[in-house]
Amino acid sequence: MRQQGELLDAAARARAEFDAAFVRAPAIAEGGLEQALRVSLGEDRTFLVPLEKLAGIELDPRVRWVPGAGGEPLGDLLGVTAVRGDVVPVYSLARLIGRPDVEPKVLLRCRASAPLALAAGDFLGHVAFRPAQVTLANGREHSFAKGVVMLGGLALPLLDLDALVRSIERRARAQKQGGNP
Repeated sequence: MRQQGELLDAAARARAEFDAAFVRAPAIAEGGLEQALRVSLGEDRTFLVPLEKLAGIELDPRVRWVPGAGGEPLGDLLGVTAVRGDVVPVYSLARLIGRPDVEPKVLLRCRASAPLALAAGDFLGHVAFRPAQVTLANGREHSFAKGVVMLGGLALPLLDLDALVRSIERRARAQKQGGNP
């Protein structure tokens, strides 16, 4: 019996350590490299999402429509999903940045004051880059980006998740108070 109890304790500790790894912001990799995920928002539209701003990712999400989703003032709200027992509102990343909708194949769970996820098209992988590779974003096309990262001859917008989350939270507060965002 004692051996079984020890195994259960060890399993509980391992599960807690695994879960805690997703709560902490990832450290900058050796050599001062920044980490990001590549996601698509339709054909030929690839974006970078800073890994340190994410609480996790979910592949092949099941998003459920809720009353008010897709309507004003939160037209980018797709619905909700369940993640580890939490009900999480899901917003269209494409709509937030003024792009046409895509079928959500990945959810980006953001570090925010309340659970919140952004739906994107495909998950294209992980990249690391030097901060010096980031150039300032300019023009309406990149108004949602912190900058543009040159990788393999491609200019990839680095999304400003903090600004996107603040925008969602501001509009949600305004709606809750009965005003316009």
